[in-house]
Amino acid sequence: MEHPNDDILMKILLKILANMSVTIRTSLDYVPNNSTQILSFLISSSLPGPI
Repeated sequence: MEHPNDDILMKILLKILANMSVTIRTSLDYVPNNSTQILSFLISSSLPGPI
């Protein structure tokens, strides 16, 4: 049985993720290419699997 709160939690999570990716993108402008690749690898490996 699903909890009604799950939808709210998912929306909050998606909002946080969207804000994070924007922040990351803007901060990447100031980072050399090599660090960008490392950072994007770290981000993708730290994200949970399919929800």
